[in-house]
Amino acid sequence: MSCLLCLGFFAPGETVPPLGDLAFAQHLMLRAWQRDSAGDRGDLDARWPGAFPAMRLLAARGDVDLVVLTGSSEATLALGPGHLEASALPGAPGNTVITGRRDSHFRFLADLEVDDSLAIETLAGKRHVYRITDIDVVDARRARLVLDTPDSVLTLVSAYPFDPAEPAGMRYVVTARMLF
Repeated sequence: MSCLLCLGFFAPGETVPPLGDLAFAQHLMLRAWQRDSAGDRGDLDARWPGAFPAMRLLAARGDVDLVVLTGSSEATLALGPGHLEASALPGAPGNTVITGRRDSHFRFLADLEVDDSLAIETLAGKRHVYRITDIDVVDARRARLVLDTPDSVLTLVSAYPFDPAEPAGMRYVVTARMLF
């Protein structure tokens, strides 16, 4: 009987690891991030094959502290939020776009409000603070993100509704402007 349970746990076709595994992966990456100095963080990618930590996302509301990975593939999003590589780097002019799963890492988006603050910490240890200016639900088939903006903007995107049992034809979009 126990063999059957183990086989079921590791069944092929499982595209999303259990939530405990997702939280544990984030916990390990965050510990490595905090342990390393700003000059040594470039070695984080050697510890996480296929997952390249790019920055940290922090939100006071909900006590959120997440390591954001480079890219937005399914494999990346299984471990944490991903930075859309075509988007701007934090602090630079343009739109920094980070996407995450609605049923795990980005579930906290539902609790955010306009005027809340978010912060991004880069690999070099520089912190950029943003203020949320807009929260919107848009049709995934019609909505487009503007990447080329004169100001530094942060956009967090997740599927919507947040209940994974419902189809996700919409996107939950949180937009924030950089304060410093």
